[in-house]
Amino acid sequence: MSIILVFSGVLLCLLTPSSAADRNLMIPGESLGPGQSLTAGNTTLTMTESCNLEMIHNGNKIWELHAARESTADCLLYMQLRGVLALYAKTMNRLLWESNQAKGWTGGLGFRNYIFVLRPDGVATVLGNATLLDDNTLSGVTVWSTAA
Repeated sequence: MSIILVFSGVLLCLLTPSSAADRNLMIPGESLGPGQSLTAGNTTLTMTESCNLEMIHNGNKIWELHAARESTADCLLYMQLRGVLALYAKTMNRLLWESNQAKGWTGGLGFRNYIFVLRPDGVATVLGNATLLDDNTLSGVTVWSTAA
């Protein structure tokens, strides 16, 4: 039986402008490649050239994902339509990691409108049923988070 965690209130996340340097979210179909980053305030999530993800908050590494077993610069973090983040080694056409197989997955099947958000407080989340309430506020149900 899957348990879906629902915030008792509305999850508020500040959205930054959508320019590449200031972007803090990914919608299904978007990807992050080697050397690319998402940024929210003093928090940055970067795909390294060695195909690992690193989150830096206020100058300190607070989360990392070492999914690559061998060094490859041809990897991609992809936001899937079903609300799953997936890390692929493109040259080997191989899946290295999926958020629904990782700690923090609470089961988001059946939701719609997924979005991956890097928050200024140093947490990255996948939201299901995501809704933009106004220019700066998102509402949704957390289906995966680095905070778990």
